Amino acid sequence: MLGTIQSIKKKEDHFSIEIQLSNKELVTATVPYELDIPSLQLGDTVLVEGELKPISSLHNFFVFSYSDYAKRKDLFYHIRVSSLQIKKENQNPFLWLKNWVLKQIDKREYSAYYSAFLFGDTSGIEEKVVNSYREIGISHLFAVSGMNFSLLARVLTFLFKKIKGTSKGKEIFLFFFLWLFSFLVGFSPSVSRAFFFLFFLYFKRRFASQEHSLWALFQTFSLLLLWRPSYLFEIGFQYSFLVSAVLLFFSSFLASKKGFLSSLWVSIFAFFASVPITIFHFHQISLLSILFNLFFVPLVSFFFFPFTIFHLLVPLFSSLYGAMLHFLETTSLWFSTFSFGKWVMPHPNIWWCLFGIFFFFFFLFFFRRHSFFSCFLFLFVLWFYSCTPSLFPITSFTMLDVGQGDSFLFTTSGKTMLIDTGGGFSSNLTDYVFLPFFKAHGITKIDTLLLTHGDYDHMGEAISLVNKFKVGNVIFNRGEYNDLELDLIKVLEEKNIPYYQNGKEFHLGNYKFYFLNDQLYNNENDNSTVLYTNFNEMKLLLMGDAGVEVEKNLMTKYNLKNIDILKVGHHGSKTSSSREFIEYIHSKYFLISVGKDNRYGHPDEEVLDILRSSSTYRTDRDGSVRFRKKRGKVIVETCVP
Repeated sequence: MLGTIQSIKKKEDHFSIEIQLSNKELVTATVPYELDIPSLQLGDTVLVEGELKPISSLHNFFVFSYSDYAKRKDLFYHIRVSSLQIKKENQNPFLWLKNWVLKQIDKREYSAYYSAFLFGDTSGIEEKVVNSYREIGISHLFAVSGMNFSLLARVLTFLFKKIKGTSKGKEIFLFFFLWLFSFLVGFSPSVSRAFFFLFFLYFKRRFASQEHSLWALFQTFSLLLLWRPSYLFEIGFQYSFLVSAVLLFFSSFLASKKGFLSSLWVSIFAFFASVPITIFHFHQISLLSILFNLFFVPLVSFFFFPFTIFHLLVPLFSSLYGAMLHFLETTSLWFSTFSFGKWVMPHPNIWWCLFGIFFFFFFLFFFRRHSFFSCFLFLFVLWFYSCTPSLFPITSFTMLDVGQGDSFLFTTSGKTMLIDTGGGFSSNLTDYVFLPFFKAHGITKIDTLLLTHGDYDHMGEAISLVNKFKVGNVIFNRGEYNDLELDLIKVLEEKNIPYYQNGKEFHLGNYKFYFLNDQLYNNENDNSTVLYTNFNEMKLLLMGDAGVEVEKNLMTKYNLKNIDILKVGHHGSKTSSSREFIEYIHSKYFLISVGKDNRYGHPDEEVLDILRSSSTYRTDRDGSVRFRKKRGKVIVETCVP
């Protein structure tokens, strides 16, 4: 495969590079450090060999999907490189300059923050620190923003005024340097917006008029979407234009304020403008972010960012720069511990979206006469919306996509139960699946965490989840605890979370759940908890990893005919789901939680043949699957990859 290197990132044990092919499509490549390869640079033409695979990721409702993001970038495949040859070195002088800058950054002690401030790459910063920046709402500062760009433009304009020459020539040089700077930092959406916005203002020779500023912003918006339509789906693009539009709309109001009051209102307007995007993508807002941004925005934009560029060019005062970064991290970690003002916001449906658009414009125009009442009304609407999951609870059952593992969620009457957590095969499910999924559904607590048995693919993520999310109690299956279960029990005891092994039945809200597998076997899979309930007038049977022998015992002890939904045992393995059992329960829907292209060959073709009589849903093919009832009808929703 022959292509040109577009980006290079250093990971713990490999390079991650993007290669553009001749057809303009992109391919990501993992290049292990142990390969004997020459120094790679942007713009190099390389020939790579290795195993090529389509890009895939987990698909859950309202949770970020990397594969969807990649498709918008024309990025469809990933290759693990076994050999790499440079066929042609970079000849582009601008890329040569960018490569030089990257080399200088790589040599420095604080390279992680150089990359963060200049390129928006926070991968080198400790994860808990990055999470704290997100929690307090200042992660947008770790990329070159429109404010940074405007500051640079003012400095350059001031310098060019001191130089003799024609105004036309000065403008050409000004925009050349601004373009070069934009190129070096990667033409992020916010920088692109600032560059073209400034260009249209210069072109029209209008700076003071609110009307002309808004028109220039609209022209910039249109031009960037014509150039790259996928920008519309990028969060940075959405934030940049909506916040800029609102600040321009209220520019005359802001001009009437002075000093601290002006900065406070800028922070308030920026917060209100960003709320719709924040709710839609992240499902949580922090009211304190108004104050945090009031403190951090000028600190980063007018101090940290300029000092970063200065320190990169002139590596003096390293101890001072290190102390500054330590202060930034320490204060962010401390502020992130504040729970006051953090509201979890469920994902808005179409009606809430329409109401939000109407209310947003109402707020913009009503504010001019009643500013404080408008702010109070805005906050009241946000508070009411955050309470909707409690005020209007939905009864649902969801099979989550956790790769090669199991995880199911019941919600009813404001109560929640999570059955299994997956883990072992898919990394960091808590941060990338569970927490975003819970926030998107307005869930702030798991009342019951039920673990069907002690295998990694069913409870490997349990400790991480308990450490990062509120859990009421934990139910284990019968039998002796294994090492993984004992490790979890230590954490539960430290946090005073009650736990016990399953008995006969228990309640969740208005529903009763029954434990059917009351016999001990000589293996962990057959000791799985088998759970039955009549949930929202739907009969559900969840088999865990129980096998054929357990199925025979269940048919002997219980009348399980006409089950509506069966969670198929052991991910569709041939050790479960005998033809006799499937025909006996006569289920309408079969659920298989399984990883795409897993090494076990699940689900087995013989099992799939047995299940053909009814509708079968699989996470590797259908993503997350949700069941609920509306007006007496069963509604099945899938999050198709």
